[in-house]
Parts: sequence; C-alpha cells; structure tokens
Amino acid sequence: MTNFTWKTIVFFCNLAVVICNLGVEIGDLIDRSSHKVSGKVYAVDNTRLHIKGFTYDGEGPDAFFWINKKDGSSTVDGNGQKMADEMGSLGILGKYENKDITLELPRGLEVTDIKYLSVWCKQFGVNFGDIIFPDNVQPPQAKSIGQFSELAHGLRSGEVVILDEKTLMVNNLHYDGQGPDAFFLAGTGDSVRYYDGITKIPDETGSLAILKKYTGQTITLTLPDPLTVKSIDWVSMWCIQANQNFGDVKMPDESELTNIPPYFPRIMMKELENCEQLDSTVNAAWEIDGAMITIDMSAKLDEGDYISFGLSGNADSVAMINADVTVGFIDEGTYKAQDYYLNAKAGCSSGRGACPDITQDGADDVMDVQGRMVDGITSIRYTRPLGTGDSKDRNITLGTEMAVVWGIGRLGLNKLVTYHSKKTAELKKVNFGRTAMRNCPNLNTGNDGPAPTPWKKIELFGAMNNTFTAKIGPTGGKQGYEALTGRPSWGIAWYINNILIPEVYVVRNTTYKFIINGGNDPVNSAKNHPFYLTSSPDGGYIQLGADERKEERVFAGVEDGNATAAGSLCQYKESAGIKPSYATFDEYFDNLQELCDEPKEPAVFEWTPDADTPDVVYYQCFTHKYLGWKMRVVDEMPTSSSSTTVAAMITLLLNYLMTRLLR
Repeated sequence: MTNFTWKTIVFFCNLAVVICNLGVEIGDLIDRSSHKVSGKVYAVDNTRLHIKGFTYDGEGPDAFFWINKKDGSSTVDGNGQKMADEMGSLGILGKYENKDITLELPRGLEVTDIKYLSVWCKQFGVNFGDIIFPDNVQPPQAKSIGQFSELAHGLRSGEVVILDEKTLMVNNLHYDGQGPDAFFLAGTGDSVRYYDGITKIPDETGSLAILKKYTGQTITLTLPDPLTVKSIDWVSMWCIQANQNFGDVKMPDESELTNIPPYFPRIMMKELENCEQLDSTVNAAWEIDGAMITIDMSAKLDEGDYISFGLSGNADSVAMINADVTVGFIDEGTYKAQDYYLNAKAGCSSGRGACPDITQDGADDVMDVQGRMVDGITSIRYTRPLGTGDSKDRNITLGTEMAVVWGIGRLGLNKLVTYHSKKTAELKKVNFGRTAMRNCPNLNTGNDGPAPTPWKKIELFGAMNNTFTAKIGPTGGKQGYEALTGRPSWGIAWYINNILIPEVYVVRNTTYKFIINGGNDPVNSAKNHPFYLTSSPDGGYIQLGADERKEERVFAGVEDGNATAAGSLCQYKESAGIKPSYATFDEYFDNLQELCDEPKEPAVFEWTPDADTPDVVYYQCFTHKYLGWKMRVVDEMPTSSSSTTVAAMITLLLNYLMTRLLR
C-alpha cells in the first residue's frame, strides 16, 4: 500500500502540472536599485538554475543576467560575464512579472563554480539585484542505474543514467534493428511485461516509430507525461508483435531517488534574425549583438558526424585551405563546438592540417554552445567575437559580402575531424551585417537513397619478386575505406600494388622489398606521408607522446623517432567524370589517374618478418592516422582466395615489370 500511495502522489503531482521538486534552494534575489528585482533561486543540477517568481521592471537600457566565479571578485561588478536568458538569448532583458524561468550556465561553468548571480546594467555599471551563492551548495546529481539486460537482438548498452525526473541517458546503445515492432516501454511491477495501458517512450528524436538500428550511439529518452522515474519500475525495449522483452533496466528504490534533478524542459532556442540556406540539407542562421555574433548551423547529422561553417580561405572563391571555421558535434549527449583553422588539406598532425586553433598556438574563441534536435535536424549554436585578435581567425566585417564554406563529415580519433563527405559546392557570399532577413526553407530530411554496396575486400598474397609498391589515393567514399575497415577516413589511403588497402599476406623469414611514393614535404602535410610498419591499427607515429611511442612496436620505416621511407609523391586522383558509386573497386580504379611529382624518386627498403613478428601488423602513415590497414604474417602462404580478383593479379604482373625497370 505504501508503494501504491507514493506512486499515486507522484502521478497526480505531474498530472496537475505542479512541479513538486525545484532543486536545491540557494536563496532570494535582493533588489539593489529600485528595479523591482526579486525571485527565489534554485540549483536544478550543476549546469542550470531555476528562478521561481522572477520579477524585474525591464527599465534598464542594457541589463543582462550576470555571473562571476568564486575565484573572481566577490563584489558584484563588471568583471563577470553574461548569461543567456530562459530562451537562450544574450539580448537585453525585458520585463518579467512573477515568471518561473530556467537558465543554463555558459559552457565550462558549474553551479559550484559560481559566486553570484546578478541583473546587471552593463552600460552604466549598476547592479539591479543579486544573490550571493553560499560556499556549500550541493546541486542535485544525475544517477547511474546500471545497464540494459541483454536478452535478444543484440541489445546491450553502457551505463543508463537518470539525468532528471523525466530524462534517461543511455550510453553506447547497440541493437540490431531487426525487431518487427520494437519500442521503448515504461511500466510498473516487479516483472517486466506487456499489459493494457503500458506507455511507449518516444525515441531520442521524439518519434514513436518502430525503433531503428543502434550501433553505439548515446541517446536521451524523455518520459511522456505524466510519468517520472519515480512513478515507474522499469524501462524495456519490447517487441509488441512478438511479445518479447529484448532487454530492460530497473529503476532504483524511492530512497535512492531523493537527490536527482527536477525536470525542466531544456531551453528552446529562439529563432535568430538572419538565415541563409547553403544547401538543400544545410542552413546557417546568425544574429549580431554589439561586437559578438551568434551563429546557428543546422543539418541532418548521423551519429558521429560533425558540421563545420565559417569564412572561406579566399575572399572570392570556395577555399577550404586557410579557412576559419567552427566545428560542431555531439559528444556523449553534449553539444560542442570548437574553433578550427584549416592550414592544409590533411588530417591534423602536429598543428598542420585541419586542426583546432588551440593546437596551432591560437585560442578557442567559440563560447556559449547550445544545441537541439527537432524533426531529424540537428542545430548547433555558438557565439564568437566579430574580431578575436587571434592570428588563426579571420575578422567578420559587417556590411561586406564575405565568402563562406561549410562541410559535413565523420569525427575520428580524439574527436578530430576527418575528410568531409559533403561540402560547399558553389561560391556563397553572406553580408553578416545586412537588414534582418530569413531565407531558409525547411531542410531536406529525406533519405539520400540506398547506401552504395561496399566493395569486397581484396587479399594480396605476397607479390611477384616479393616487391610491394605503396602510393596515395582516394578512399572510395563509403564503399571503400570506411566499409572495408569500419574506421573513419581522411579521404586518402594507401594503395598497395595499385589496390586500395588490401589485406597483405607475407611469409616469415622471407625478405620483401617496399617501393614507397608517399610524399616527403614536411612543409605541406598534404604531401607528406612516410610509410612504416607498426603494431598500431591507427598509425600517425609523429602525433604520439613519448609514453605512447613506447607502447607502439615499430618494425620498419622509423629510426630514432624519425621517418625513413617517404619518397616523392605519387597520388591517384579521381577523374572529372567520376560517378558517386561503382559496383566494384576495379571499375572505380579505371576512373582514376596517377599523378607523380618530378623527379620521381621512391624510397626503397627491405623487411624480413621473423618468428618474433606478430600475426598481424599494419602498414601506416607516419604523419597521419587512418591511411593504412592490415598485413597478416603467416608461416606458409595460402594458395588461393576467392576475394583476390583477376585485376589484382594483373597489377602484380605490372608491378613486377615496373620494378625490373627501376633496377
């Protein structure tokens, strides 16, 4: 009876739209200058504040919510910083009359960092009202409740976390997507079962459609009204048609849920004044506030994607090189954005390539990052100064048409960008200081059509004359490197004996010759790809610290920490008439052309795997990650393979003839 009464109270509390829990009380705002500032402040969690009954007369000419950290001044003054209002705006505050509002702290700050909250008039340097935070504030905390049980269809997860009374975050979710009628369900009772009146939970996009495949995504689920985590006993992924529980997670006892955050809907960001459609799938919106600009970049993004937007490297053309862009992405459910400078067409390596400013002796001038997903469209919003004073940034000049660029691609290791899969196609110029205008129809969220069929892997069994050639070429998009390896790519990869990243077989105690044309230009990282053999499936030896290098075993191509096998650059390029996809790699290769720097001088070395060599090593790039793949070391060469194509055998013969000519 006790459990029934408690759950009934919770049910009616929510049904009456009464929020019984506001968080941890901090105290009352105190009016300091006859502008009628008042309200009671609560810590919702460690990143949000709630003000119940907020009142302010709106008469200040330049008033904002203003905060400062504990290590700053304890006196309310102009040394703090702005905080966005309940709509996510940094604009001047209007009038409030006994209004309940929720505020999100700026990125990087937590409630326990804050000394005071004020309504501050910036123009006159006047404190209209404030509250000083006590030193011992302990905000409500999210709570981990374990993992989904693994019962069917490959369902498994990382930690499931109660973020607040109505929101669950599911980390690293896997599910094969094969259930014919699968949904998230919330129910009561000791046993997980399907019964009349059971409640479906919308997926992370807010949809009640049959669940799709999950491959390691982190998602958030919001319980529909009137449910809270205190009024249910379990959450399950359940197939209604098959009447089967694919897996479930149990809610803790009431006594363990006393300090979880209250539920307040996240800020619905206000519409910015200006918007331009950059592509049928990409919008950019912006708004000017004094010396600052707030930018919203929106697109349909898949899990693990990034979106970038910024100023072109050339004032009159589309140029990714020397472009100043901001890269936005989602990291374990948190929206993030980072300041990038693109100084070379290559992955980031030792401050060269597509790198964050902070890796190039610059600063990250992006702030106040927010995000949302609505109807399948992800929007990431950030603020930056029009002029930063940073040598890696370009100033945004109002009243001038400025060339802009954008790109969408996959995040790689350490959340750094890899080569874009979509980018600016035609020159687009924007006047950021124009009269407010929105030119953004709804974005295309439809399916791009069936994904192209991945190419079959090619296994390369030794080589004629035991000789391998290594050159650089394109990855073949989603049919090529990514499909063959399951790893992100930078858009270029190794071609061994004219084959895109084959699995190479070599025999122990046999000597092999390697002829390398990877490029040897340390000034231009896009033309600098020394070849080496390693235990690392990632490569990029030069990017590692001293301790990381000790963990990697290098077999050839590196001496005393320096690359020894580069050679002049020979690179395959896609022809102008290249198609989006090809049935086989052979068809794709027929549409590539080889371009070599002159003089054509390869690097040559020999290597003999021995009894101490592992069964699997990797051929990689010394300066960049994700360019190579596996080399299998065997005691006896297999005699045949169904995946070795006729074209591969022909290339072996051609390479044999070429090596004879090089002697």
